[in-house]
Amino acid sequence: MTDPPSRKVLLIGWDAADWKVITPLLDAGKMPNLERLINEGVMGNLSTLYPSLSPTLWTSIATGKRPFNHGYQRAVAPLKHIYLTQVARVKKLLTTRKIPTLYVRHRECIRESATVAARINEFLGGGLDEAAMAGSVAPRLYRQTAG
Repeated sequence: MTDPPSRKVLLIGWDAADWKVITPLLDAGKMPNLERLINEGVMGNLSTLYPSLSPTLWTSIATGKRPFNHGYQRAVAPLKHIYLTQVARVKKLLTTRKIPTLYVRHRECIRESATVAARINEFLGGGLDEAAMAGSVAPRLYRQTAG
């Protein structure tokens, strides 16, 4: 039996993004790459889960489980361990199923936006405007960029 043809999926999770802010920027032509992704792909709103803490929400997205099912506890100390455990499970799944994956760290995007844009473009097969992608990153808007 032959394997089905491989398909690449790009899931963009934009923490705290708000369509009330993004839509006017799209309408003004300020985000052409995002507009292209929307026009050629799928987009939508996600409702949140509670507690709405980023590590808990990203763990739910990565595992498909609600916080009470993926091990979230209210104590902050175990949260990092739980999150890292879930990330390890997702990485194992991607490796086991041989799903092509591109890992990009937030800090890399801020410090080396042109390099990251080139990596994303190559991973997705080319055709993206790397200069526009890199130019859309405004390091002054990000907190916690030191270190």
